Amino acid sequence: MEKAAGDEDPARAIRALALGIFEAIDAHPWVGTQLSREPFQPAVLRIWKSVGVQLHRLGVTGTALPDAGAALVNYVLGAAAQYAMGARRAQDDAARKEYLERLAAEWARHDDHPLVRESASLLREHDDREQFLAGVDIFLAGVSSRAAGGSGAA
Repeated sequence: MEKAAGDEDPARAIRALALGIFEAIDAHPWVGTQLSREPFQPAVLRIWKSVGVQLHRLGVTGTALPDAGAALVNYVLGAAAQYAMGARRAQDDAARKEYLERLAAEWARHDDHPLVRESASLLREHDDREQFLAGVDIFLAGVSSRAAGGSGAA
């Protein structure tokens, strides 16, 4: 958190913070569950504060600040924990590829909607880390857009 806090670019700092949390939870999957279980623990407060400071630097103010902070912290903790648990389903890269191929086939088998078929075809090459960071980037784009619009709301 300290490393991310020193970044001059608040969006880059949030991205680095989120990635650091992702990597910690990926290395120790129980951390995600533990952090989500009790919001009053010091580690959660430090995460909230770090995110909030950077969101404020992005121009998020008023009630939008705790709303945006809650949304982002919940995304980071929840998504990181989900990806970490999913990654444990496969022991190595070959087993993971096989798991993703089976999952994609099941999705396509159960629903022939074009969106499901396209998602299933992309799932075969899925990368948890890249998708996680894409979620953070989507969130930051929305926050920046709303803050730039003058409303200060995220």
